[in-house]
Amino acid sequence: MKEPTRSALVSIAMLIAASLNCRQTATEPVVERRGTPSPPPKITTPDLAGAWSGAITFGSDYRRPCAPTEGIAATLTQRDTAVSSSFWTRCEGTLQLQGTLSGTYLIVDLVREDGTSIGKLKGSVSATRIYLENRDGAPWDYGDPTIGLTLSR
Repeated sequence: MKEPTRSALVSIAMLIAASLNCRQTATEPVVERRGTPSPPPKITTPDLAGAWSGAITFGSDYRRPCAPTEGIAATLTQRDTAVSSSFWTRCEGTLQLQGTLSGTYLIVDLVREDGTSIGKLKGSVSATRIYLENRDGAPWDYGDPTIGLTLSR
């Protein structure tokens, strides 16, 4: 077998070097940027303070024999993210609503006068509508909520 000549070896070495050099000097395309990207829109927290009216609904599996739905009226107070109120129901008497607002999401605890909680409700709010419900923490329960609260103004 004939050995490669010096010029053949130089040609092969130059070819390999050129191949490596091309891969090493590749440049990314120039991307033109226009303006500064805008920040995501801020979620505004609605002002819930004031008079509200609506209904509280006790689901079919609620622990006491109550009317399925009864009308209520409440005056909510709001300090930063804390929301509170009290309202009267035929089924449970006076209930305290103690909640925490995060954007348009509200979590509340409904508490009897004796300090016993009848349930934690959660849901969405706007400046004119509040919709909360409790499903006893069972994600598979697609029936009626145990307690529902709908308010508007």
